[in-house]
Amino acid sequence: FSLYMRAAVQHMPYADYELAKMYRDGVGTAVNSAEAARHFKIAFLGFQQMEKQSRDDKLQYRLGQMLYTGTGTEKDVEAALDYFEKSARLGNVHAQYMLGKIYLDSDGGHENAEQAVQWLTKSADGGNALAQYALGKLCRDGTHVEKDIPRAIALFTFAAEQKNSYAAYALGKLYLQEESIRKDVDAAVKWLKKSADLGNQFAQYTLAKMCLSGEDVPKDIPKALELFQKSAAQGNSFAQYRLGRLYLLGEDVPKDVDAAVRWLTASAEQGNIYARFFLDHP
Repeated sequence: FSLYMRAAVQHMPYADYELAKMYRDGVGTAVNSAEAARHFKIAFLGFQQMEKQSRDDKLQYRLGQMLYTGTGTEKDVEAALDYFEKSARLGNVHAQYMLGKIYLDSDGGHENAEQAVQWLTKSADGGNALAQYALGKLCRDGTHVEKDIPRAIALFTFAAEQKNSYAAYALGKLYLQEESIRKDVDAAVKWLKKSADLGNQFAQYTLAKMCLSGEDVPKDIPKALELFQKSAAQGNSFAQYRLGRLYLLGEDVPKDVDAAVRWLTASAEQGNIYARFFLDHP
């Protein structure tokens, strides 16, 4: 914090940017939203001046992000798009992904499916995991492109190998579905486990169900409980419901009414009607 402060005094925008994050997050100093906002603003103005002189794609991407999120400046999606496009045309895969994301958003007023697919493809081809996952979903669902499951699998695999937990989860789900491709439980478990290990609550829940039922994998109640608890702790209402039901009925685990009520309440508060039914009909 001290070093960044000394650098910021020497008019180094990157130092102001890092200081702003430290003030925002309370790292190395107390949380101070006003100081965070002030340093983000100084950084934004400094980046603008630097970009005019260098036309650097990383600076253009950073300015686009700040304009898109309203960080250090007023939110301005039009101006953000301008910077993202400059950066994307210089080959910046992160800017290419952001263009694809914005052009896919039907609620943002900038929807352009053709442009979205073009930029996502460029970004995915350049190795961006977020773009690979986004494009993979389009190919899987046949949205804006022709449905292409093999291509979806390839894109999800590229992204999952870069530790994208959502892509790994999507792969696992695909390999469990016989109507999409030949069902491959080993491959499904491999990718679901990778996703779960990366903290994905949906993969944790799916694997827990498999361990509980013992249909595609050996039945493993302790592992199922562990995965349900990890998923439930992240707010997954389905995992909360399954835990609550298990503890309430005493199926496969010792009955624990207090734990059951706690998990069922958490699930019901998120609108789970099955959890609410168990609470209302003890």
